[in-house]
Amino acid sequence: MDVASEIELRDGVTAAVENGWQRIAEPGTVWSGAQRVAIAAEFRRARTCELCAARKAALSPFAVAGAHEAAGDLPSAAIDAVHRIATDSGRLSNRWYEEFLASGVGPAHLVELTAIAATVAVIDTFHRAVGLDAPDLPQPQPGEPSDDLADVAIIHTARVPTVSIDDATGQVADLYSGRDLVPNIVKALTLCPDAAIAFYRFARHLYCLGPAEVPADWSLTRPQIELVAATVSNHNDCFY
Repeated sequence: MDVASEIELRDGVTAAVENGWQRIAEPGTVWSGAQRVAIAAEFRRARTCELCAARKAALSPFAVAGAHEAAGDLPSAAIDAVHRIATDSGRLSNRWYEEFLASGVGPAHLVELTAIAATVAVIDTFHRAVGLDAPDLPQPQPGEPSDDLADVAIIHTARVPTVSIDDATGQVADLYSGRDLVPNIVKALTLCPDAAIAFYRFARHLYCLGPAEVPADWSLTRPQIELVAATVSNHNDCFY
């Protein structure tokens, strides 16, 4: 993937984006490399999915039945999850989550799937912002998923298990380091520590994750960053 444009990028951004993109093709915690690339493909495909468009326009997403325009070798529940995250994440509900689990796909599959979807969203948006075409999907890498879940992850305030600041060890503890309060958005992926670490290692170069994490050489101050973020979120009808 060639990340180059006439815009001057901060040190580390290009490498972080390229590494984050290639990480999608590698085996994860519960998904294989081929499945992870298929998830990325479905996230992009959701943008033109007629079922997703109809559900987005409906008063309730449950009011519209049908099949997604999918091509990947993924469980139907996973395909539905990717498409909903891509197009209508603000209306994911307990009912939908219970149906997802009833299909036989577990919480870890949803957590890792969400990390992949978020990575694709960030990288595709980054490319548009600097005037480049979105990168081609990477080639899947061989190997088996690690199945390395956080044993201390439990249900706190989220639907999926997460790791609390008191129970964090290893890489998750490093992710939480220096924080008296860990935002839920940082905890969200910690059932799959590798997914959480990989995403935030990559995202740290494109986002500031806390007031103390705005480097002195950035062009914008934290208040300016928040103003831009809030404006874009409002424009995109972001529920968060």
